[in-house]
Amino acid sequence: MFRKSMLVSFGLGWSLLNCGIAQALPNPIAKPNLVAQSYDDRPSGPAFGNVRTRGAVVLSNGTLARSLGAISSSLLDTGAYEVEFPQDVSNCIYNATLGEPGLENPETGEIVVGLRRGNPNAVFVGTFNSSGESANKGFHLTVTCPVNRGGYR
Repeated sequence: MFRKSMLVSFGLGWSLLNCGIAQALPNPIAKPNLVAQSYDDRPSGPAFGNVRTRGAVVLSNGTLARSLGAISSSLLDTGAYEVEFPQDVSNCIYNATLGEPGLENPETGEIVVGLRRGNPNAVFVGTFNSSGESANKGFHLTVTCPVNRGGYR
């Protein structure tokens, strides 16, 4: 009796899998389409070794505390900073986070980053308090550029 119920259970399970339940599940080996364009297995863009990373740590008063390729920083207005590099960074990727050097618990707030209008060698950084009002806050900035593709060469 036990064997018969095991065989019936196994047969029922196998039938359900073959009749559509398993077919309704997503294909686990399907390649995701992460961009609007069609998926392509071939590598594109610069290889990891073909990028240069530059960076800066800027104090809330606009002073350049540490530099990895940045030549200057300045406070333009409340919460508005410019960090300048010796070469064009208009074709690069910018990333910034709030934080002063040496502080274990940085202040909370918000930060935005983008190319500095009118200066392709500089990055604009805006800092805000948690209410969204402009506020002077220190930050860490990284700029990653492709080599020989319009950024650092």
